Amino acid sequence: MYPKQEKFHEKKIPGILGVMILIVGVVVTTFLALKTTNLFQHAAPSENPNDIRITNITDSSFTVTYRTDTPVPGSVSLTSSQDPNPSVILDDRDQLSGTPHAYGVHSLTAKNLSPQTTYSFSIISGTTTFLNNGNPFAVSTAATISAKPTTQPPAAGRILTAQGNKPDEALIYITSPDGQLVSTLIKPSGLYILPLNTLRTKDLSSYATLSPETPLEILVETAQETAHAKVSAGNTNPVAPMTLSEDYDFTQTSTPIASSSAAGGFPLFSLDT
Repeated sequence: MYPKQEKFHEKKIPGILGVMILIVGVVVTTFLALKTTNLFQHAAPSENPNDIRITNITDSSFTVTYRTDTPVPGSVSLTSSQDPNPSVILDDRDQLSGTPHAYGVHSLTAKNLSPQTTYSFSIISGTTTFLNNGNPFAVSTAATISAKPTTQPPAAGRILTAQGNKPDEALIYITSPDGQLVSTLIKPSGLYILPLNTLRTKDLSSYATLSPETPLEILVETAQETAHAKVSAGNTNPVAPMTLSEDYDFTQTSTPIASSSAAGGFPLFSLDT
């Protein structure tokens, strides 16, 4: 009898060890799989909003613009001291449908606001909410102007890629020495048109007066490329075609010039998660 019991335990113990080894193997494999998944998640393209600007400030609206390394949905969560309940502002291209889509350049306009009121907002880019150095972004709407808009014609032109094609999307910014920063998205045709008759002064108190010789700066941004131009206010309709990754001085010539910095007239905001 005893020899048989010894043989039984000799067979039973290796079986238990085998099950334990199998369990440990499953746990280790699962852990390694999760670690691999996390590594791939950290290697995913960034959702960070880059080159954040506030443009087109009026007595009832303003626009938030930025770009991301890869196309992601974007929105703005907006509050004010008068209305602490947040409202969601979608991209200008999504406000009709009410359905957010993924873009590489983003333009989000808050409308129907109150004059001379401070609004706070955060940017939701992809799945992450971004603030301005730990605090919500803040912008104040302007006072209402009783005067009529000027007769300044709009700025209009065409944007091209290096291959001579129209870009899928791009943001156009324009500013003047004494004027505010305004922006618009290009149309699907690659054309843009940006009204200048309601361009305000830097302090937003009145409409800016532009003479034909007033210098304007134009900045074009896609998700990956930029173009920059100088043009006089008397030659904005049309502006000569601009090719991405090129700089121009249309007050002198319509051909590209040596690269120059456009950062001075187009201020940026910093951010954190």
